[in-house]
Amino acid sequence: MSIVLFAFGAYEEYAESRFRDFYMWLPDARDYRTTPYFKKTIRDTGVLMYWQQKGFPEFCRPLGDDDFECDELEQ
Repeated sequence: MSIVLFAFGAYEEYAESRFRDFYMWLPDARDYRTTPYFKKTIRDTGVLMYWQQKGFPEFCRPLGDDDFECDELEQ
């Protein structure tokens, strides 16, 4: 289901879906990772809070107290 949502650019539906998974980290999902829906997913699932407490992965970094950005993953 998730890959179909990506294929059609249905990022809002993906962010609201219970099928959030590793697809959001694939190189083809780079556009999704630049949307507010990606940030909402990271916040809503508690990932941002975890990163703030334990450290950000090497491809993501904080932007102020409540924001972040992530680079494209290397293949």
